[in-house]
Amino acid sequence: MTAAQLADRLRDTYFSAMKSDSGVTVAICLFGVRHAAEIISSGVAMHRLCRMAGIPNLAPTVNLGMNLNEYISIKKMP
Repeated sequence: MTAAQLADRLRDTYFSAMKSDSGVTVAICLFGVRHAAEIISSGVAMHRLCRMAGIPNLAPTVNLGMNLNEYISIKKMP
């Protein structure tokens, strides 16, 4: 996945969380968990990715999700 595609998904995640009144921080952290491998393979810096998405202040939150990726797994609710 390219950096532009990742930025689009990050932007969509952010605005979806804002519209649904769910936790924006949690949604952005989960983005980092879900897309850690793609972010790493794209080679884009986290701050640059967040600037491309229009949310530069949330780079540490995405980075947190990427760091948690190896310790947690996302399960679907029944």
